[in-house]
Amino acid sequence: MKIRPHHILCIAHYEGKGYSEEFNLKMKEVIKRLDGGEEFSLVSGADDLCSSCPNLINGVCKTEEKVQRYDKTTAALLGVKEDQRLSKDIFDTAKEKIYKKNKFDLICSDCEWSYICRKYSEII
Repeated sequence: MKIRPHHILCIAHYEGKGYSEEFNLKMKEVIKRLDGGEEFSLVSGADDLCSSCPNLINGVCKTEEKVQRYDKTTAALLGVKEDQRLSKDIFDTAKEKIYKKNKFDLICSDCEWSYICRKYSEII
C-alpha cells in the first residue's frame, strides 16, 4: 500500500466524509488494511487514496502544489522520508509531534476538510 505523508492526518481523523462515495469506500478499505496490521510505503505523489479521488487528473492532483506542501511539512514534522515503510504506529507519532504541539495549522490550514481535523486536535 502507498500513502502520501499528509494522508496520515486525513486517515487519523476520517469520519465518513469525502469527495465522493468511491473515495469514502477507498478510505474505509485503507483504514481496514491498516487496522489489520498492513504496513505502507510513503510516497510523494498520488497514492492509494488518490486513486479514488475526483481531483486526480491523469495521475496528478489538480491541487498538486498545495498537497505537495502538505506532504513536505507533514514529513518534516514526523521525521519520515519517501519510500520509508511505516505501520499504524505513525498515527501515535502524529498525535505527539503535530497535534499535541499545535502544529496542525502549519500543514493543512487551507484544506477544505481541516475543520474535521481541527475538531480532533482541540480535544487532544
